[in-house]
Amino acid sequence: MKSSPLPEVRAAAKLPATVSSCLQVLNGLVMVGEGIMIGTGSFVHLAINIIIATLSFIASLQFLPERFGLLGVTMGLGIFTFCRLIGVLAHQMYHGPLAIRSPTPSPRSESGMTDARTT
Repeated sequence: MKSSPLPEVRAAAKLPATVSSCLQVLNGLVMVGEGIMIGTGSFVHLAINIIIATLSFIASLQFLPERFGLLGVTMGLGIFTFCRLIGVLAHQMYHGPLAIRSPTPSPRSESGMTDARTT
């Protein structure tokens, strides 16, 4: 069953629906990343990420729908999702407790003492 019998409505919704479907791939990555942020207790970073993404979405809704119509709203959702993805990646790669950092030498290894675990 089709959602609307009007061909004009179906044609107008085709591209926004396709773009929205493609955004779900990114949204899935964002949901996993935000779940990890919750699990590691990174609530402040998560809150800041959501605030920035929400402000970006609100700002995009000021001009994109006027210019692109329904596709503009979908583009705004894409901006919202992309901002959240950037925040999640920044947390996972650089700021969070699971981020891979370059190992720093321990004070014992610099003084000539060896670590019991390495011998």
